[in-house]
Amino acid sequence: MVTLMVIFVLQTMVLPLLLLLGLCGLTKTALQITESSVHSSRLPT
Repeated sequence: MVTLMVIFVLQTMVLPLLLLLGLCGLTKTALQITESSVHSSRLPT
């Protein structure tokens, strides 16, 4: 029973951290993509 409680606590603590890390990574990649697209659009064709 103790192991189940430990696993439950770890899941409740780790999952939000993983979600936050994933969101941070997505936002970073999105910012990079927008920056690259803006720079490419600024360049004269």
